[in-house]
Amino acid sequence: MTALETLGPILAPRSGPEATSYRVALGDLPTALAALSREGGWSLEDLFAIDRGPAVADAGRFEVVYRFARGDAARTLVLGALVDEAETVPSAAEAWSAADWCEREIHDLFGLRFAGHPALTRLLTHRDFRGHPLRKDHVAAGPQPLEAPDDLVAALGPWGENPADDGLSEFVPCDFGPLHPLMRGVARMLVKLDGERIARAVFEIGYQHKGVEKIGESCTWDGFAPLAERLLPASPLTARLAWHHAVEELLDVTPPEGALLLRVLGAELERVAAHARAIAATAAGFGETAATVALAASVPAIPDFLARARLRDDDGLGGFRDGPPQDLAEGVRDALAGLVAGLDAARTATVENGVFRARGRGLGRLSAPAALAAGATGPMLRSAGVGRDRRRDDPRGPWRRVGIRPELAIARGADVLARTELRFAEIRA
Repeated sequence: MTALETLGPILAPRSGPEATSYRVALGDLPTALAALSREGGWSLEDLFAIDRGPAVADAGRFEVVYRFARGDAARTLVLGALVDEAETVPSAAEAWSAADWCEREIHDLFGLRFAGHPALTRLLTHRDFRGHPLRKDHVAAGPQPLEAPDDLVAALGPWGENPADDGLSEFVPCDFGPLHPLMRGVARMLVKLDGERIARAVFEIGYQHKGVEKIGESCTWDGFAPLAERLLPASPLTARLAWHHAVEELLDVTPPEGALLLRVLGAELERVAAHARAIAATAAGFGETAATVALAASVPAIPDFLARARLRDDDGLGGFRDGPPQDLAEGVRDALAGLVAGLDAARTATVENGVFRARGRGLGRLSAPAALAAGATGPMLRSAGVGRDRRRDDPRGPWRRVGIRPELAIARGADVLARTELRFAEIRA
């Protein structure tokens, strides 16, 4: 008997596009989470909260929503639990490490508490911040400055002489950031080093939250699309596709097949560019400047073409206002031709380079169980041998609706080398 069959008596149908969307009483939530954890293979893809407003008639002003996915299969499960402000939600962080920051974000932005969380502190605002910004009754009352930064050294735990080898080595604290070139925004990471191995890391991610949920409360459906793009600035067409797909499904609107094909084309080109940027960043970390320079010169051809094609400007709810540009096919070929030359040079400098292979093998290893627990997706998950891809697996997604079934590249190494090889393979696929 599966976990879902076992939980049948405590689950009630919940409105939503997924067939397996249920509501569970807060008192039964620990039972549900424990059953899914015991069964194994479930990854926590998302965990968020909804403020239904301070004047809701039924019990539970807030709803905490969990979205799970199962193994390699196209199988999802959504669980929602209603929570009052004074109630405590059981933490899922012990079973799914992905829940750690999600629960901190909910605590920060909604004020809910999670029992058993290892370190329930604010995540996106600072410790002196007053209020919870995503509550319906929150009023922004001017700036709230932070007088002094957090002491991250205390969060590292003991450092100095390593008791594991009677003090022959030492744990050393080391700052990584706040303005390291490989870090986005004014973020800071403090690491505890055991030689070249990172024994522990703690983060101060800075003010990364853009407040789009709050701004979106006063936007039209179409007017929110530019804000969605800002959540994924390197791949705006992909963000726009996700937003339009969600709203069109909610409104029961079916765009023409040609519009879906154009959206998929834009998202696929952005996926190729994103893989190439990831390869370039990995090469930079290894000091392989030849690969970084080659890709830096060739990758911009893709976003430049997409900007000229005006796919962002013409794409609205229900489809495109105008047809595709006349030189669409020629533009795609030219953009990809330039990228291929850069990729050939990058391949020679990375996965065909003995030094890169030796250094990348075993580095940053993330096993399949750890990847599932962390909610990993894309190459991070597929390099650990889990063949999951939302493009292929979502039966309602644009790729499936236009009859495209992407071929997946699967790797087993689960390390930096495997992820780099997999990205090269997926660009060619």
